[in-house]
Amino acid sequence: MFNNCITTIGSMADECLKTPSEMRHFDKMVETWNSLSEYYPAFVQSGRSSYIGVQELICRASGNRLKYGGQGNSAPDFWIGSRWGETKSFVPGKTTAHVAASSFFAKNCKVPEHRALLHTNPDAAKKFLFEHSYDKNDIYCLTGTGENKGISPRDIELIFVDKDLLVSCLTSTSNFKEVNLTKLRKIIY
Repeated sequence: MFNNCITTIGSMADECLKTPSEMRHFDKMVETWNSLSEYYPAFVQSGRSSYIGVQELICRASGNRLKYGGQGNSAPDFWIGSRWGETKSFVPGKTTAHVAASSFFAKNCKVPEHRALLHTNPDAAKKFLFEHSYDKNDIYCLTGTGENKGISPRDIELIFVDKDLLVSCLTSTSNFKEVNLTKLRKIIY
C-alpha cells in the first residue's frame, strides 16, 4: 500500500485498521485534532507546531505499519520495516513542493554553503544537496498539510513515493529542492 500511491489518512485508516479498538483509538485522535483545530487554529495551521501530530496520525492510520521515528539526522520521520521514511508537506493545488531537507529551506543552516557552491560549482552543489537531503531516505510521504485551513485529518491527502521516483520528478529550476507534483501525480496514476 505504501509504494507510489495517493490516498488520504482516512482511506488508509479504513484499509489498515482491522479491529474496532484500533478504529476507536484513531477516531479519538481525529476528534482531539478537530478540537485543537477549533480552539487552537494557529497551532494546527502551522506546519512547525503540527508536524509531529500529523506524523503520529499517519502512523496510527497505517495500523502501525509505519512506525514513528523522530526528527533530525539520527532518526527518520517514520520507518516502514527497515526503510527510512521522510515526511514533507505540500500545499494542495500547487504544482510544486519543497522536498529537500529543511536545512535547505529559506535561510536555514545549509543554504549559504549551497548558494556559494551554486555560483562556483553547480555539480558540487547538487551533490551537496543530495548528500544532505535525499541520499539517506528510502521513501517519502508527502502530506497535503501546507497552509492547513482546518481540514479534517481524515481528508488530508497523502502521496507515498519511493525516493528514486521522487528524485526523477525534481525540478532543475529549483536547483533540485522541489518536486513537480503534476509530473509525479501523472506517473503514479
